[in-house]
Amino acid sequence: MILAGEYNDKEIPPAIDYLKRNFESPVHFFYGHYYASHAMHSYAGVNPKEGPREWAEWYGKLVNYFVKSGMQGSDGSWSTTNRREVGPVYQTSIAVIVLSVPAHYLPIFQR
Repeated sequence: MILAGEYNDKEIPPAIDYLKRNFESPVHFFYGHYYASHAMHSYAGVNPKEGPREWAEWYGKLVNYFVKSGMQGSDGSWSTTNRREVGPVYQTSIAVIVLSVPAHYLPIFQR
């Protein structure tokens, strides 16, 4: 809804709650975080009252989960065996993109 310019749509708060409740869902974990992180970051930009706090909490959890938890290997890659993912190249690529969301590296966020 945010990408469509519907910044105050009534479906946004329940969607944000859903993402927060399902942060650690093993179903498509990396792929899900790719989109969820962009959604949470976008929410921060359009909801100045709650969005920045929600994003700070979300990003803090991402950093704790991906970096501080020991999930990252000694070679810098991410590869989990407790999830059904496609492999370390994919997992590492998504982890790097997810962690770089605030830097706006992806072309769709550059102006």
